[in-house]
Amino acid sequence: LLDRDGVLNQDVGRPGVIRAEQFKPFPAVEKQVKRWIQAGHYAAIVTNQKAVDRGLLSRKELDDIHQVWIDTSFGGKQNSPFLDIYVATKEPFLKPSPHLILRAIKATQSFTDNIGLRTILIGDSATD
Repeated sequence: LLDRDGVLNQDVGRPGVIRAEQFKPFPAVEKQVKRWIQAGHYAAIVTNQKAVDRGLLSRKELDDIHQVWIDTSFGGKQNSPFLDIYVATKEPFLKPSPHLILRAIKATQSFTDNIGLRTILIGDSATD
């Protein structure tokens, strides 16, 4: 599981990415994630996005930002290396609460049909 802001893309600070042009993936992300997948691992994104709950953008606008990135960087959803993008917009689901992470683990295990799957979370802060 990969955190989004500060791991996959530049963290722009508060209130976060609220427009597509603010989403700037780190240069090596595409290559590194593809290498991870080629090595037989799975990847999913878990991200707090409080700006949705604050009304600064809609969930559809957030999904569109993600889709533009996936289309541009990976050639569309069908080529995306990510199983899914799991988003928490408000308490009690925001990290560091385990709700979002447990939801992603459960979905990932059902997708991969591998109950013994080990999961790691890569974040950029202790609250991830």
